[in-house]
Amino acid sequence: MSLWEKIEKKAEAGERLSFEEGVHLFQDADLHQLGQLADRVRERKVGKRASYVLNRYLNYSNVCILSCQFCAFARKKREPGAFEISVEEMVGEASKAVAGGATEIHIVGGLHPSLPYNFYLDMLRALAELKPKPMLKVFTAIEIRHLAERVAKKSIREVLVDLRDAGLDSLTGGGAEIFAPEVRERICKGKESAEEWLEVHRIWHGMGGRSTATMLYGHVETAE
Repeated sequence: MSLWEKIEKKAEAGERLSFEEGVHLFQDADLHQLGQLADRVRERKVGKRASYVLNRYLNYSNVCILSCQFCAFARKKREPGAFEISVEEMVGEASKAVAGGATEIHIVGGLHPSLPYNFYLDMLRALAELKPKPMLKVFTAIEIRHLAERVAKKSIREVLVDLRDAGLDSLTGGGAEIFAPEVRERICKGKESAEEWLEVHRIWHGMGGRSTATMLYGHVETAE
């Protein structure tokens, strides 16, 4: 039996693949065969059903104290191209999106050195007043740590409670990038560690919250 046949058999049986099998799929699998196998697994789990969400992605600012090596978004405060969007402008853009059918507003920004804590709370409260209220998926775990440690001087849990009370529905997946320390050191040196990122999400999930994680790939990582 070939390695592909072994993988196919395990996938059909709902068994977890090994690390080595995952690397093989990444490096050597035929893309069409892999897609067909994945589709069979998906159909077994959810049937012939697919869904999507219509959202609007907004940034309140691109000013950031970090200097991640991969980032083309961030600017220092007085650097050309730096911007800050007011709460009123954010609500205006979100209102247009909701009127157009968006059911989710996705918001992230840089780690701003001087925006006051109330700005973030006021922004959530104002967005939560939209009718119908969209899902507010706002802030990365890195932003949450920034708000807790540098801005509000509160615990992570206290900040998450404040944000939830103001209207936060879900955390975004940004800031995860790649958890492997040697890769993380090369692409975003100085950013919080994988464990620090995960800690925020664990606390949030412990409060009953939902979140996502996003992988940044196509840079210096290997298949492993």
